[in-house]
Amino acid sequence: MPGDSLNTNNSAAPVYGTGFSASSKPVPTIDLETDQTDYSAVSTFVILTILGLLMLKNPLFRFIRRKQVGLILNQYDWFYHSILEKNIPYYSKLSFEEQQRFLRRTVAFMKSKRFHYYDMKEEPHVPLLISAAAVQLSFGLKHYLLKEFDTIHVLSGNYRFAGLPVAFEGHVSESDIFISWESFVKSFEDYSDGNNVGLHEMAHALSKVNAGVDTPEDELFAQLFKKFNQIARPVFYEIQTDPYSFLGAYAATNMYEFWAVCVEQFFERPQAFQIHHGRLYEAMTILLNQDPLQPQIILEPIDNE
Repeated sequence: MPGDSLNTNNSAAPVYGTGFSASSKPVPTIDLETDQTDYSAVSTFVILTILGLLMLKNPLFRFIRRKQVGLILNQYDWFYHSILEKNIPYYSKLSFEEQQRFLRRTVAFMKSKRFHYYDMKEEPHVPLLISAAAVQLSFGLKHYLLKEFDTIHVLSGNYRFAGLPVAFEGHVSESDIFISWESFVKSFEDYSDGNNVGLHEMAHALSKVNAGVDTPEDELFAQLFKKFNQIARPVFYEIQTDPYSFLGAYAATNMYEFWAVCVEQFFERPQAFQIHHGRLYEAMTILLNQDPLQPQIILEPIDNE
């Protein structure tokens, strides 16, 4: 399944090779089709979709969105800042001006999504941190809202669904993003192992809205992603026969997973990534318009901020 991996040696191991051990407690089986919120009113869905598109494309609605974000930050700026500084290593390294832009983007992203919770209560830091993972990945891009994904499902731990016997830490469907909160927290607690379910799944979502689609959300990213794949494909073939490669065996699953693993390594182990795959690392910096190894992370200014 896209966004996930399978460890055939242990049926309780999490799908999507983050390297975290599965919890000893039973992994719940969740019917993600019937257990999620019922948005059955077709007319409401259509209206919300139209309004969403207008807000993305109409300057007036973009202005309104910026004002809404500003009002929220006026009230919660320090609260949100303290949560991100404590839990998101990327954010803590940004300058004050960059942190302000990061906060604005994170709130805008968070307010553009519906968060649905399984076996856990809703708490304000949960959607904030998950949104921050998406913003970290796209911080150097002009477009960052992943507008085709309107719902993010947050599960308390690893989960099973669709009759599969393995446990998932996260996956991305055609329109929704699924995250195990337990695994998400562990990902950022150990920010040096190259395994991060939040960044991994957001990488899948970013490629889905831009790669191989008629109307990409970010046309520049879509063009650069094709060039990235040209550089990445030889590396992908090379690691097919090298189970001990820097990127790991899971990166050899397919190009879809190769990309997501590259994102994890790029942010968590950038120096080692550059040493092992210098040309590929450079392609990542161009594609994402940022370099974690540089004091000024964002390489080129983003207009229309």
